[in-house]
Amino acid sequence: MSVCLKRTVAALLCCSFLAGMTACSSNNGRMVLNAAEGLGIAVTKRNMSSIEELSSEDVSDLADIISFADSTSEDDLRVKEKIASTLTYTVDQESLTGNKNGSVDIVFSYIDYESICSDISNTGSADAFERAVDGSGDMTEVTLKFDFELKDDKVTFSGLDQLSDLFPYAEEEFDFTVDYPSFVDGICFTGDCYDQAANTYTDSYGIHAYMEISPEGQSLDWSYTYSIDRNGDNIYTSSTLNSDDGQYLNAAYSSAARLEDGAYTVSFYSEDGQLLGSSTVEVITTITPGTPQDISSYSLFYDSPYFVVPDDNVILLPDSDVTITLPDEYTCQDFNYFLSSDTGYTDHADNTVFFACTDDRSAYALAIRLDFTNYESQEAYDYIGFVDDGQAVIDTEFSEDESAWSEEYFQTIGQYDYSVAGRRFRCLENNYVGASTGVVMTDYFLVGDEDTCYVFIVSRSFTLEDYGMNDYSADDILPFISVG
Repeated sequence: MSVCLKRTVAALLCCSFLAGMTACSSNNGRMVLNAAEGLGIAVTKRNMSSIEELSSEDVSDLADIISFADSTSEDDLRVKEKIASTLTYTVDQESLTGNKNGSVDIVFSYIDYESICSDISNTGSADAFERAVDGSGDMTEVTLKFDFELKDDKVTFSGLDQLSDLFPYAEEEFDFTVDYPSFVDGICFTGDCYDQAANTYTDSYGIHAYMEISPEGQSLDWSYTYSIDRNGDNIYTSSTLNSDDGQYLNAAYSSAARLEDGAYTVSFYSEDGQLLGSSTVEVITTITPGTPQDISSYSLFYDSPYFVVPDDNVILLPDSDVTITLPDEYTCQDFNYFLSSDTGYTDHADNTVFFACTDDRSAYALAIRLDFTNYESQEAYDYIGFVDDGQAVIDTEFSEDESAWSEEYFQTIGQYDYSVAGRRFRCLENNYVGASTGVVMTDYFLVGDEDTCYVFIVSRSFTLEDYGMNDYSADDILPFISVG
């Protein structure tokens, strides 16, 4: 009986020992899996302090990799961080092997950035790349096996070098510079005064040049600028423009007087500063500057194809749907009358449509066709001096000492937007008030449609007394304009 009892006790002690070993092994496996979870979190967050705490190896080389220390630009760094933000992990618990020291697979995934980079339409900018990442579900999967060791109740891993496999793009350079020059042809000059065979403008008020965009490049964003140089000196640089139709880049330069002789170079640039093309044209002047004494001979120098003298004061601006209807107090004058007028606009006689004035010549109106295809283009705004903020840019008051008025004046300039039949027309209102000269109020309305551009000008003169007693504004002129 005693022998049997001893054997039973021994068996119980053995089972207890084995159960303890099994529990210990299970606990070790859980610690390894927990450590693998911690490593997955640390890697996807690129948390170097957490990786260092878990690693049994020096992490300094990895730190340079996952911080993208070799990034060459802000966009380059931005793209790498965007790719890194897609990194996810899953611990494959079924792959756990070992006991006190175990190994386990961690499956990492990140966006397939190479397929995105192969599409130029998506890599035109860092913004476009980020949008493409957000809209893509294509992932690259990488499985890494790590060895974990439990020592003094702490689990560490080895195989640190493998983590660089998750950041193959760290040493790449993401350059989003589109080769815009490869998508445009050479520069062409146009205009009535241009002789293609001689490559010269003769007695011209302006230069118009364009570049054609190839079909392959018409899907790109064509923001560009252009400059005009005369004999090597810059005389004009445009603001940033956009191609109106995605097929052509246009450059236009106009002057109130005929262009001086010289070599004029037109240069186009992409928004990121690449030179798209440059070409030079000669300008020749055969007409002596100055006003001829014999007014009748003016028609030899100026020949407007647009000028009209309607009896009913109604003028349809050519090639547009804009009509100007003048009040009865205005009378439309003939071409020679306009040329002899002291308005300061006769240099634009080639493109003047009409000229009208009141009997006392205290007010006059005219319309000039501008060499801009779109009345809303920035060049058209710049041409007539529009200000950007639409507010008065000058507002100085008279001196309180009336004896000083003979030398004093003030000027106000305001930009306003008006709607005519749902179409926006901009107006520049220039009020010049002089103590001895009275008030001259000139309104410049930029009118037209998508392929024509006119400036409609109305100038009125008042005495200081009249100016102070009446509320004159560009609103008074607006009823002159109609569309349709």
